[in-house]
Amino acid sequence: MQIAASDNTGIKMKVLITGSSGSLGSMIVSSLVSERVAVIGLDVKESADNRPGDFFGFYNCSITDRDQLEVIFSKEQPTHVIHLACTFNKVRDRQKEHFIDIGGSTNIIEVCDKTLSVRQLIFSSSITGSSLRS
Repeated sequence: MQIAASDNTGIKMKVLITGSSGSLGSMIVSSLVSERVAVIGLDVKESADNRPGDFFGFYNCSITDRDQLEVIFSKEQPTHVIHLACTFNKVRDRQKEHFIDIGGSTNIIEVCDKTLSVRQLIFSSSITGSSLRS
């Protein structure tokens, strides 16, 4: 995507959203695109609400695939990342949940840290993002 809106500092803004096809992700994508902000959606399924266009691009990618994340971040050079991806609908497999929620979130944090264009990471989590044992 070549189009990017400017934030209040005059710097071009491109927002990458993980979990972009979920309820909250879809609403944020719609809101930003309506303000003509360039958005990159990243999810394991495509949203029926948001279709790629002038201000929205989409990648079918799991946050557990670090290599693909690095390729996407390198290509897109996001300035802001909103991390919403998680196993909200429990898969009932604690190992798989940990792999996605903890391992995937670790990938996002580390890839953001490695990508010089990223100025801000917004991380949304819940109790499912904890490593507490029951």
